[in-house]
Amino acid sequence: MHYSLPPSETFTGAGLYLLYYTGNFPPYTAIAQANSHNLSTPIYAGKAVPSGWRHFISQVI
Repeated sequence: MHYSLPPSETFTGAGLYLLYYTGNFPPYTAIAQANSHNLSTPIYAGKAVPSGWRHFISQVI
């Protein structure tokens, strides 16, 4: 599943996300070409956690 940024609607909850580049900025040409037919080369991987999660986990550890 892939979405454009920014998202058209807000969402809640935790999850993982990957960012892929498909533009025409010269230093990223090879990455954009790799992603032109299928999104195969992310430029960033991250996680989203619910509000308060970081505080909760720091209290547990």
